[in-house]
Amino acid sequence: MRPPCERYVPGYGDASADFHVIGDHPGVHGGRDSEIPFADEPWSAAFFDALERGGLLAVTDDELLTHHTFLSYLHMCDPGEAVPDADAYGRMEPYFDAELRAITAHILLPVGARATEHVLATYTSKAVPDPLDMADLHGQELRGAGWLVVPIADPAE
Repeated sequence: MRPPCERYVPGYGDASADFHVIGDHPGVHGGRDSEIPFADEPWSAAFFDALERGGLLAVTDDELLTHHTFLSYLHMCDPGEAVPDADAYGRMEPYFDAELRAITAHILLPVGARATEHVLATYTSKAVPDPLDMADLHGQELRGAGWLVVPIADPAE
């Protein structure tokens, strides 16, 4: 499934994953060069190390090996230096939703405020807290509509 854009970062990992790590877009959460979500950023090694310690992946000298884990974005198109607007996210929603449902992970790990807000609003029956406090939500286990949702604070912060 190819999104309607020239440059994008596709999902990466096990197609039958138990864990789905969901970021915002490549301009925020990396992957532009390697085409691996969450890669190529100053914080990437620490982020992958945390996921490795959690048993979700392994980092070797030349490869990222996922263990029942899939990494992807709400908005997989690379927006360059621009920030996608609500319409751009709306155009990408069918691609993300199809991917999420195809992977059928049991645990969703939205990373950062935008992904957390979207997952809570779309895939749970919970009201999205206003204001959304990622420091408070980080690592909380929230029951969703068929998923367990565990928000993760933005790795850049």
